[in-house]
Amino acid sequence: EPSEAERSEIGGRGASATVGEWRWWGSLVEEARRQLVMALPLALVTIVLFLLQAVSLMMVGHLGSLYLSSASISSSLCNVTGYIVL
Repeated sequence: EPSEAERSEIGGRGASATVGEWRWWGSLVEEARRQLVMALPLALVTIVLFLLQAVSLMMVGHLGSLYLSSASISSSLCNVTGYIVL
């Protein structure tokens, strides 16, 4: 149970923060840091997979529009059927 001084600080939201607010903020930052550590490798893999397909289509694009369209269709088909298993 917070004391009377802590209640007035919480209600007034003055320049100083209470100990409970700092603990809450510290736990929020720690949780965000943990989630970032877990999510960063997943985000990097997603970006690399996208770049792999984009570079492949860029290279095929130099051969002509027929080759580019066929590579684009095959890439889309691979995304729908193949990568869903991963």
